[in-house]
Amino acid sequence: MVCQVDGAPSTSCAKAPPATKYWGLFWSNGTSGTWKYSSLGVGSLNVPQGGWVAFVFQNGNSKTYPA
Repeated sequence: MVCQVDGAPSTSCAKAPPATKYWGLFWSNGTSGTWKYSSLGVGSLNVPQGGWVAFVFQNGNSKTYPA
C-alpha cells in the first residue's frame, strides 16, 4: 500500500484509509494533452515514449484528474 507520494497527503500512514481515498494512476501519451485513468498497476502500464505518468490522491467517489 502506498501511503504518501512526495509528502502528500499530509496525514499519517498509521492506518489504512477508506476505499474512497487512494492514489489514482493516470497516464498521457505526451501529445494529446489528455489524461487517462489506469485500472492497471504501474508495472503493467505501457506508456509510449514521450508520455507521462501521474499519481493523484483521490479523496471521494469521483476521480480527480491531474492538472
